[in-house]
Amino acid sequence: MLKKPVDIEKIRRYVEHREKCMAMFLRGFFDSEGSVSEDGYITAYNSNYELLLFGQELLKRFGIPTTGPWCTKRQGTPVYVPKRGKQYQANRDCYRIYIRAEGNANFYLYAWFMIQRKRARLEDYLTRMRILLPTP
Repeated sequence: MLKKPVDIEKIRRYVEHREKCMAMFLRGFFDSEGSVSEDGYITAYNSNYELLLFGQELLKRFGIPTTGPWCTKRQGTPVYVPKRGKQYQANRDCYRIYIRAEGNANFYLYAWFMIQRKRARLEDYLTRMRILLPTP
């Protein structure tokens, strides 16, 4: 069972066991922590800086270039949530990584998304950019 914060060194040997295990880890991570904009920007947000660095390391092995991690919210910063109409304070610093646009096709090929709306948005972007959809 995973405890917070995740000890990267404890899970590393299981995740890096095979290429398929790395891809499944990335898939789960981006399904839960990632998003895709209509412009094709794939981002992941998390308060665990080391976890984002580990994700970047795995993405690099698949030839998927990234940028960041950058701090997007500092601890104590007011955060407005429009869906709830309330304002909260960030409990921790939050960080973000981007997948560069030239890595979107490789991301689709190796990691992609299980969540249909995220996958559809990525497929739509790749189709609009006339990038041949690789078969996952």
